[in-house]
Amino acid sequence: MLLSRAVTLFFQHDNVQILAQRIRNELHKTIWCYTGYVWEDIVNDNSLNGLLNFIDVLVDGPFLINLRNTSLRFRGSSNQRIIDVNGSLASGSVKLWCDCDFSTLP
Repeated sequence: MLLSRAVTLFFQHDNVQILAQRIRNELHKTIWCYTGYVWEDIVNDNSLNGLLNFIDVLVDGPFLINLRNTSLRFRGSSNQRIIDVNGSLASGSVKLWCDCDFSTLP
């Protein structure tokens, strides 16, 4: 049986932080989250930034149809960034996720 090593969350539910925490603690999965918010807004908003403790990769920014690009991996429009959450929190600045093997992520 093939089991996924990652879980993807779309930020649309009030309890997404609780869900991410349970997935992290109980299933030990790599967690990707699509929020529609940009990193800088999440970091500076106390109602949102707690989520960062429980996700590994953040695809930030809204999907913009006029910037749609089907050749991009893991995102729909060119304004969206794929952010290494742990690296960004540790450094205090945005660190983009490298398109590397999933085994390098926690």
